[in-house]
Amino acid sequence: MLISLAAATTKRYHNKLLYSLFVNNHTKQGLLKKGSLGGGRRNSSCAKSFFCTKMEEPQDFIAVYVTAPGTDVAEKISNVLLEDKLASCVNIIPGVLSLYHWKGEIARDNEVLMMIKTRKHLFAKIVEAVKANHPYEVPEVISVPIHQGSKDYLDWVAKSVKSAPQGGEKNT
Repeated sequence: MLISLAAATTKRYHNKLLYSLFVNNHTKQGLLKKGSLGGGRRNSSCAKSFFCTKMEEPQDFIAVYVTAPGTDVAEKISNVLLEDKLASCVNIIPGVLSLYHWKGEIARDNEVLMMIKTRKHLFAKIVEAVKANHPYEVPEVISVPIHQGSKDYLDWVAKSVKSAPQGGEKNT
C-alpha cells in the first residue's frame, strides 16, 4: 500500500513537472498565450498530452460508426463513400461481437465495424449511402464529434471530402 501511494505521488509530481515545463517553454516561445490552455483550467487534457492539437475554430469533423455483417458488405459501402468523397478514410475492423435487442429477443452476431472519418455536413448523405447499400433492415449509423486531432490529419480529412455548402456547415 505504501509503495503504491509513493508511486502515485511520484507520477503526479512528474506530470505536474512536465506540464509546467511544457507551458513555460511554449509560453516563452510565443506558442501559447498565458492562460490559453483549456480555457485557463490547469488540468487541460490537451495540455497534458503534448502531441494533440486543440482546434481554435471548430471544423465539424466526425467519426461515423457503421456495423456490417462481413467485410464484403463493408468494403462495398466504403468504396461508395470514398468514390463519392463522403469519407476521407474508412477503417474496417473485423471480429466485433454484437449483442443487441431485436424484435423482442436478444440477438448475438459477429460483425465488422466501419470507422469513417468525415465532416459533419456529410452525415445525412452517408446515412443515405449506407441504407442504399446495406442488407440490414435498420443499419447502425452513428456519429461522434472529433474535438481534437493532429492538424495535418484533420487538414487532410478536410481536403479529401466534399466541401461544405456555401453559407456554413449544415447537416443536410
